[in-house]
Amino acid sequence: MMENTDHSSHRELFAKLLKEAELSQGDNACMLSKEDHDKIQQLVLREKEGSLSTMEKTMLAKQKRFSGIYKWLKKYTVVTAGDYMSLVFRKEWDSDDKHTTAPALEEYQVVSHTDRVFDDILHIHQGDHPKGTFCC
Repeated sequence: MMENTDHSSHRELFAKLLKEAELSQGDNACMLSKEDHDKIQQLVLREKEGSLSTMEKTMLAKQKRFSGIYKWLKKYTVVTAGDYMSLVFRKEWDSDDKHTTAPALEEYQVVSHTDRVFDDILHIHQGDHPKGTFCC
């Protein structure tokens, strides 16, 4: 058997099953779409840079698409390294501010989305996991 290194057939099947699962959940779907992920990432980045005013946050919160803005700003942050930017779950900081440097990038939990979740799972399990290599 030849090893399938691009995993395209598995990726397509996974995407199909994920889409079916998301559709069956309706408004209760818990996986972020790429569009929602990118929207949240941009808002969190603007907040981090100080370019998101209180008035704008209030106005956005009144729109259905952005009604979770205050929750997102508490829950997520954006980590950048050069041109790389990633939406991650915010780390808990001690209240006495004894931390002078941010945690290493690998200590953060990256927020995935529907277009990327297969590759994220594959990356986590590749190499050190007995089922990380698919053969077809």
